[in-house]
Amino acid sequence: MALVPDCPPDLRVYTPIFDCGLGLPRQQSEHRSRLLHKIHDSYCKALERLNLRVRPGMAARFLDGGGFCLGFLDPVSNIVANTLISYRRAASAAGECDLVYVPEEKLRDLERRSLDGLVTFLTRFFPYLPDCHAIRFLLLADADLMVAFRIVALDLGMRRIGSDKPAFDDALGMAFKCAAMAAKHPNPDRLSCDWRAISSRLPDTVRLLDEVRRRSPSSSLDKLPKLLDGSPLPVHSCLCAPF
Repeated sequence: MALVPDCPPDLRVYTPIFDCGLGLPRQQSEHRSRLLHKIHDSYCKALERLNLRVRPGMAARFLDGGGFCLGFLDPVSNIVANTLISYRRAASAAGECDLVYVPEEKLRDLERRSLDGLVTFLTRFFPYLPDCHAIRFLLLADADLMVAFRIVALDLGMRRIGSDKPAFDDALGMAFKCAAMAAKHPNPDRLSCDWRAISSRLPDTVRLLDEVRRRSPSSSLDKLPKLLDGSPLPVHSCLCAPF
């Protein structure tokens, strides 16, 4: 692992180093490439649903911190949710309001940063998990962080994980913030708060995300941000609800 520059003094956040000395370098590189391909597929599906060309400003928000696949739903839903929240919460960045597509090089960079975030979440929560093993588990899970988490826990024989709910929630929150920082998200604290809100309203979130399709009305884009921003968090809100 390599220490992320300029991280807060109370956090030691590391970006993944994928040569962990386990397995052949060629095999490790192949696993990383295959995982990036799966992440790319998720982005293609999410972009198809978001239909950026007819929604001015969304491409800019997608690139400016909105389009990460970090989250506790499936990868496509994570991308859509993060983009919608960012899109409706902030005005389009100056000079980018006319952007109607995501340039290929910027999309590839976003995919690599998302991969770094996914790997960091697993290695931060499971501190003895090598980076290359985290990639392999994510590959088995089709880049689905929730599925990969359960595979790792099962592989390590952790049958009582989450039995201490407050400690489990704190560990998830720290791992998620570290993941956002490793992915160079512009506001890791905001992203963590958003997913705490989503996790506390999971059924409604899934229902509203399902309404967002290529030809869905513009009103469908406002419903999720309004749900999250329009009411206070439940008293016992937590990140661990999806688990």
